[in-house]
Parts: sequence; structure tokens; C-alpha cells
Amino acid sequence: MTLGGPTAEREKALSAGLLEKWRYFLVEQQKIEGDADWVAGFLASRELRDCRCVRPVPGEMVRRLENKDRIPQLEADDEKNTRCELCLLDSFPKWKVRAQKQCALALELTEFELGVLQRSDDGNGFPPRCAEAAKQKQAGGGTGPKSTVSVSKLPTGNAPAKGGAYIITRAPDPLAAAGDFLKPSEYAPMPLREEGRVYVRVFTSAACVAEVLPGPVQARTGDLLPVPPSAKEITVRGACGGFAEIYFGKEEKPRVAESFARNQPLRLQFRP
Repeated sequence: MTLGGPTAEREKALSAGLLEKWRYFLVEQQKIEGDADWVAGFLASRELRDCRCVRPVPGEMVRRLENKDRIPQLEADDEKNTRCELCLLDSFPKWKVRAQKQCALALELTEFELGVLQRSDDGNGFPPRCAEAAKQKQAGGGTGPKSTVSVSKLPTGNAPAKGGAYIITRAPDPLAAAGDFLKPSEYAPMPLREEGRVYVRVFTSAACVAEVLPGPVQARTGDLLPVPPSAKEITVRGACGGFAEIYFGKEEKPRVAESFARNQPLRLQFRP
């Protein structure tokens, strides 16, 4: 059996009998259960989810072993139960490091960016107390830009009417966790864009290809694609999830930036 985080104490417990091993697991799990974010953070984390097993309860295992309750069944299930418990113990420190970084980062995010984080796969395991602290800072400090998904006016080439406007709204689909995408660090280069056109820029995992509809048109991470002038909506989807930005003409910043999930495409509707 491969050990995720071998120590002399762990190896000794794994080579001992069932009762000694599960007493060891009980003590180790009690140490991490005292963490303030154990329930709302770690138990909801992607790290624990990736263990993909039904978690045994060490205290219940010890009780049954001490009472000699259905021992043959415990022996038959011991290998998978042990693997699952080891995965939990080894996942906790990985999650803890990520959670601490996210809590510090959240205090510097805008309201919109915080929402994107919470809806993404990184949001699985993000401690709610950190989100609340970030919202309190946003409400009390009054600093930083407020992001919005409404846009006022198209460049003149595609404007529906003089003085008119286009509003971009996210289609009313249920939200789902996004995948392992890379958040853009720079805006799309203006020399590659023309006035009067609408563009979508896609970010996803480097190992995946996203699709943009109508089309579909395939997009690698970072690709900047023109939206057909007649399109009333676009859909961005991909097996790895990701992030899409909408640009109007040569405007420096995107009007809209939203995430999409591996199992939930992003649909953006254009309406005058």
C-alpha cells in the first residue's frame, strides 16, 4: 500500500493489527477536526472530493473492533477503508495551505471577483468566514472598483440605433463549479481588434479546447475570437471549464467576464 505522507508512527500503525491502526487514525483525525473550518471548509473541499470514497468513521471502527462487532466484514473492507482514511489525512494539509492563501487573497478582490472565486472549483473548500470578511471589507472600506455585467453602448459600427445600447445578461442557467482555468493577467491586445466588432476571449486549461457557439468554433486558452455580427447570444463550453471575457471594439477592458464549468456552459445573451 502506497503511503501518502509516510512517517515512522504511521508506518508502525499500518503494520499493526486493525484495532491499533484505527486507534491511530482516530487520534490523527481528532487533531484536524478541531480546525475552525473543518465542516464548512475541508469537508466541502475539492481535495477531499477527489478521494472519491465513502469515508469511514474511525471512532465507529474502534468501537466495533473493541466489541468484536461483525469483524469479518471489517476485515473484508479494511483495505478500501484504510486507503480512504489515508487520503483524508493527506488531503487536509493540502487544503489548509490553499485555504490560507485564498483567505488572504479574498481581502483584495472586488465583489465580482469574489463571486467568480466562489462559483469556481476553487470555491469548493473556500472557508465561508473568509468570504464574509472580504464582503465586510468591501462594504466598509468602499475601496476598489465595483464590477458589473451590464454594458451601456456598443461601438458605432454595431450599435442597434443612434443612442441605443446593448445589454449583456447571463442566461438563467443554474450555476456550477468551474474547472482548472487560468485567470487572465492582462487585457486582450487592442491592435488585434477592430472598432464595431464584438470579441470573446477564452481561458481554459492548457490541456483542453473550449467551444464557442454559434459555430462551434474551437478555442485554446487565450484565444480572441470575433462574435458574428448577427449573433443574439453566444455559448462558451469546455470539458475543463474556464473563463470568458467580452470586448467591444478597441476598448481596453472587457465589458463582461464570467466563468463556465465543465458540466455547465456559459450563455451570454445580447439584447438592445
